[in-house]
Amino acid sequence: MTQNLITFLTKTLYKEQVTIHSVSQKGANKMGHKCDTKRKLLESYSPSTSETKSTVSIEEGPHLFTELTGHTDNVWGVAFSPDGRLLATASDDHTVRIWRVPDGKTVKELTGHSDKVLNVIFSPDGRLLVTTSEGGTVQIWRVPDGKLLKKITGHDNWVWGVAFSPDGHLIATASNDHTVRIWRATDGKLVKVLTGHGYHMWSVAFSPDGRFIATGSRGGTVRIRRVIDGKLIAKTRHEDGVKSVAFSPDGRFLATGSDDYTTRIWKVPDGKLVVELAGHNSYVNDIAFSPDGSFIATGGSDGTALIWRIPDGELVVKISAGDSPVLGVDFSPDGRLIAAGLSNGTVRIWQMPYIQ
Repeated sequence: MTQNLITFLTKTLYKEQVTIHSVSQKGANKMGHKCDTKRKLLESYSPSTSETKSTVSIEEGPHLFTELTGHTDNVWGVAFSPDGRLLATASDDHTVRIWRVPDGKTVKELTGHSDKVLNVIFSPDGRLLVTTSEGGTVQIWRVPDGKLLKKITGHDNWVWGVAFSPDGHLIATASNDHTVRIWRATDGKLVKVLTGHGYHMWSVAFSPDGRFIATGSRGGTVRIRRVIDGKLIAKTRHEDGVKSVAFSPDGRFLATGSDDYTTRIWKVPDGKLVVELAGHNSYVNDIAFSPDGSFIATGGSDGTALIWRIPDGELVVKISAGDSPVLGVDFSPDGRLIAAGLSNGTVRIWQMPYIQ
């Protein structure tokens, strides 16, 4: 793992400046602490002991896997297919695109929405794609041929969040109408309506074992409920809206990204705070765990994608996307790529080899 991390850290994009941060294990939630183990992060990086961070210019290696162009407005949602061969993107330009990852070619352009498309997700088996929109509709597509199978109605406001249950039987959606709705994937029938936040609902996620569902709201509230009966298990909060929630692959942690500029890691199921990740200078728009749960990526309106180590919360890499806010992020299933949807309509996929 150490060599893999070193390999990753010694690479960046476009010969960009990469800020390597080091945080002591005792003070993992704040920047600026000294760390005696800095040399473990990068063998060639050796700042003086008085420095808290250093900017290193890296000139070697391929860094940008590909840049995808075609959307003409904000790209809010990015999602890799379970086999990693496809990437789906959702945009304010009213379209969803499915790209072939190896060469960046557009495979399908889905035009069933008549308004902004806010999110997208593949089913666990990769056969279906679910998209959500500004108009409150949820659409289910068949991936191989791009056929629209079902248009689900029921929300009466923007639908920001979407999640599949691990077995692929349920779809959960989070809406500005103050509800989270759970639908049956096979026919779009409404199974359950979750309320209680009292705010616009922005984010939703199922736990890997399918037992819990987490929700985040514009009011900063976070709830963990039991799926089978909707019983509230834990509740906590941020100081501002929670745009993204994600369970770690082993289900031990829940991560929440917020407009208060932080990402917080909570213990499941009791909701106890484990660590706060403070590194963005603006809203945290999306978060994603690496497949093995060792890292988490956060995308911010400050135009950066940050990579943090879990669970100690150490910021290991900062990647700049220039002047474009990073609106959506996702890891490929093998953990070697990370995709980011940007406000300028482009999608960048960075190469992250050997992160397992």
